[in-house]
Amino acid sequence: MPAIRRMMLPSACLLAGVALAWAAATPAGEAPQGHEHHHHDHSALELDAKSAPSVSLKAERDPMGGWNLRIDTPGFRFAPEHVNQANVPGEGHAHLYVDGVKRARLYAPWFHLEALGAGEHRLRVTLNANSHQELSTGGKPIQAEIAVRE
Repeated sequence: MPAIRRMMLPSACLLAGVALAWAAATPAGEAPQGHEHHHHDHSALELDAKSAPSVSLKAERDPMGGWNLRIDTPGFRFAPEHVNQANVPGEGHAHLYVDGVKRARLYAPWFHLEALGAGEHRLRVTLNANSHQELSTGGKPIQAEIAVRE
């Protein structure tokens, strides 16, 4: 029996080390990639066309990989300090969609997007109120959409 125990001890130590390394590498409280829609009002917030902000989206290849996105928002201010609070006209955040799937909530006009893989990909940015409602005018979302190819 002692020989078996001596053989099992290194294996058990190795297994424990792998488990500890995995736990240390996984951020605590890491948010899942999906988005839980039941916490926010995702109905559209209709704005008057005369006072509505606009948005444009540009993507530049990052030499280190991925894309550097620039979101220009005349008439709109990114206000991460007010997210999940009362709506204030002209402020909020943006949502980034890649190929129709929400990938990120944006709180600033610049964002680095990791490489997407070979082929054409559709990038879409919507402007959203502090309550997460999508801003719209004339029944259409205030958004910008472009295609990128890797």
